[in-house]
Amino acid sequence: MLGVVTQIKKRFFLYAISPILYNISIIFGIVFLYPFFGITGVVLGVVIGGVLHFLIQVPFAIKQALLPRFTFKVDFGEVWKVIKVSIPRTLTLSTYTLEQVFITAFASTLAVGSITIFSFAYNLQSVPLAIVGVSYTLAAFPTLSACYAKGQKDEFMRHIITAARHIIFWSFPITSLFIVLRAQIVRVILGSGSFNWQDTRLTAACLALFTISLFGQSLELLFIRAYYAAGKTRKPLVINLLSSAVTIISPFLLLKVFASFQTFRLFFESLFKVSGIVGTEVMMLPLGYSIGTIFNLVLLWTIFERDFRGFTKKTAMILVHSLGAGVIGAFFAYIGLNIFSSIFNLTTALGIFLQGFCAGIIGIIVAVLIYILLDTKELSEVWNAVMSKVNKNNLIVSEPDKIEV
Repeated sequence: MLGVVTQIKKRFFLYAISPILYNISIIFGIVFLYPFFGITGVVLGVVIGGVLHFLIQVPFAIKQALLPRFTFKVDFGEVWKVIKVSIPRTLTLSTYTLEQVFITAFASTLAVGSITIFSFAYNLQSVPLAIVGVSYTLAAFPTLSACYAKGQKDEFMRHIITAARHIIFWSFPITSLFIVLRAQIVRVILGSGSFNWQDTRLTAACLALFTISLFGQSLELLFIRAYYAAGKTRKPLVINLLSSAVTIISPFLLLKVFASFQTFRLFFESLFKVSGIVGTEVMMLPLGYSIGTIFNLVLLWTIFERDFRGFTKKTAMILVHSLGAGVIGAFFAYIGLNIFSSIFNLTTALGIFLQGFCAGIIGIIVAVLIYILLDTKELSEVWNAVMSKVNKNNLIVSEPDKIEV
């Protein structure tokens, strides 16, 4: 709840610190408290992290006079308004949990380790989703709510289109690089202990199948937040219910097809280089998830365009630019992988990291060059935003009266 206060006031740095403190405290409990107190030490780390997560936001809430306090004067009319808006939102969130329950249930019927592989791949793909989709939608939501509340419909659409363009700008290059560098990413982060090369290949394949819907997951968050900002919480609920049904049914049907049609199975095993490995059917779970996500995006996009005209026309150009930059950048990253495979020792974690890192840098440079050649507006906007932050902290300025605070 206090996090909502910091978001409304656009204190996103403060909002970002809270979960970091929480996770640092959990790590502290595992590393330093567990040796002395056992599992109780781990629990203490979680509890301390939860308290810090809360306390870091309290001073700002007090400063804004928005810290919750007891009162006997309750406006039940306002409470009921909040409940009516919140119920569809709560049900929408529950659909995501329902999807996870069913997909996990499917995974439990497959080869040993399928749940772990699915979970690891899902967690890894959540990183770019949090950086791109979640970050932009969180930043845009307070402004969208304010614009809609003031009746500034044109300004409301302008902010949505800006956020969407930048989400698209990042999504395809990141998706392409994740697909090409999937094995290096998984091996560096997870490749230790009992996690062997076969586990790496399966997890990498699942990661690639998850990331093909990164674009959809990110825009889906923006569309839903836009409807919430407009106070329309029922449409996202209905759409999510339909999409959840597709997300739940798709893995089930894909598993049946995978088991029944050898050509279909061999195609995916060959495509993701997992031939001869036990448990390849787990790939159908992230594929089904991505199909459901893309279906959800198509529905949301279609209905959003009907409700708010002009969205598709103003995002079409960056869609083409981003797709081109992503594909070409990924192609050169793939070439880089082959080149650096003979330079670095791929039997060590450092060698695999350097191979993936150098190939990724090549892919990023090429993607940026493509954006420059296409004169992509979003690239200059990102550059200007970064430089404004750098110049903001510059102590030597020619016009001190224009320093931003």
